[in-house]
Amino acid sequence: MKVKVEKIGEFDVRSISYRDALKLKTHFAQVYSEGESDVSLEDFGDLMGHVAEVAFANPAQALQDHDLEAQINILRTIADVYISGDPKG
Repeated sequence: MKVKVEKIGEFDVRSISYRDALKLKTHFAQVYSEGESDVSLEDFGDLMGHVAEVAFANPAQALQDHDLEAQINILRTIADVYISGDPKG
């Protein structure tokens, strides 16, 4: 499926099963359980890595042309689609 990231472009990402979407939702809930201001960088990085590994066959290759800020923006957008959207695209 395709995910459009504002000001960056469009990305082909994997469609995911309900089970995988649920895993991401619970991971997200765990990371943000204490609120947005209390998220550790390690937990946030782990969550973004989880999104990357679900979304792309080779995350490093898919994101290599983007700086860290853009990568985070891309992965947050994909996470939003997976968590709140239709995981089948």
